[in-house]
Amino acid sequence: MSITILLTGATGFLGSHLLNNLVKQKYNIFIIKRSFSNTARIKHIIKYVTSFDIDRISLHSVFKKNYFDIVIHTACEYGRSEHSLKEVLMTNFIFATELFEL
Repeated sequence: MSITILLTGATGFLGSHLLNNLVKQKYNIFIIKRSFSNTARIKHIIKYVTSFDIDRISLHSVFKKNYFDIVIHTACEYGRSEHSLKEVLMTNFIFATELFEL
């Protein structure tokens, strides 16, 4: 039986390296990303995972339709100049809390 993993932040630095290793180990992997995320870091492996665009589907529906043995949360917002405080809080606190609750 294969272990099913949900990974957030798969397009970022940490998440993309982790995703690469998980794919090599042949886990059943689902990722959550934004529809406009830059997938350059994972373009060579994205075909091996199931991807959800969190701005097009609710987090609740992702969990309702799928079972995950492991959830790995690496998504974060650093608060760089283009991100508002609200975006930082939504990504780093609210999203993480929703993941935990589900």
